[in-house]
Amino acid sequence: MAGGELDSKVERDLRSTIYAWLAFTVEMCRQRLTDPSIDAEYVAGACAHALLDALGRVPGIPKALADAIADR
Repeated sequence: MAGGELDSKVERDLRSTIYAWLAFTVEMCRQRLTDPSIDAEYVAGACAHALLDALGRVPGIPKALADAIADR
């Protein structure tokens, strides 16, 4: 990884956060397929912001990642 290795607990927390976000994203897409009246832009924005918010809450993430997330 650029910038150094992650602490094993931070890596674990990031992995579990990303897996949970993937499940959320799949469900949002499934809901959109079930009900096409749900705005696709809303789904895209909700999924993107959910990831950024969730990653920003992982304790101990590298400062460069935290700064990149905060800029969004």
